[in-house]
Amino acid sequence: MILLRGRIVSALAIAAALGGCAHPVAPKTGAATPQVPQPSVPQALYNGPWDGRMSLKLAAFGKEAAKGVQLTFSLDGTSQRGTLDLSTPLGTRMASVQWHERMAVLRTSDGERPFDSLDELTRHVLGEALPIPALMAWLQGGPSPDQPWQGQPEGNRQQFTQAGWQVDLRERGSGYIDAQRPASDSQRGVTLKVRIDR
Repeated sequence: MILLRGRIVSALAIAAALGGCAHPVAPKTGAATPQVPQPSVPQALYNGPWDGRMSLKLAAFGKEAAKGVQLTFSLDGTSQRGTLDLSTPLGTRMASVQWHERMAVLRTSDGERPFDSLDELTRHVLGEALPIPALMAWLQGGPSPDQPWQGQPEGNRQQFTQAGWQVDLRERGSGYIDAQRPASDSQRGVTLKVRIDR
């Protein structure tokens, strides 16, 4: 009995320590908060929502050390309006993002913070900007029609370069997407791996 109780106490201590590392979003209160209206988009241009896991590896750059980030996500909407929820691998909500044409809003347990763009917001949250509008098209299975792209070889919609990223969708049918942004003198290299759950 004493041994069992000791194991339970140890398990609770570990869970508390893990929970202390996360920053859950404060529960919603009765106060009204501004909501981004959901768009009405033809089915041919929309195939969300997407839920899955994301692994982001940032190469060392200048005085910045290499680091990695692993998250679960839920993404919905279009490049003009949408939502992105980010959680830890254990399921603790870290942040909620809403955007429209003119701004993006980050919601965390610390409150709300507006940003001029999704690039600026994702750079603040993740350490590097993610091309969310293009990523939504990649999740759907091809390059975004809103931005230039170059197939490898010409016209290839499974391996292409877009928004500065080299994208590989050959395993998209199994739910996997790989994308790399090569390092240069002005920016660090980034590797993005996505596993779609639905």
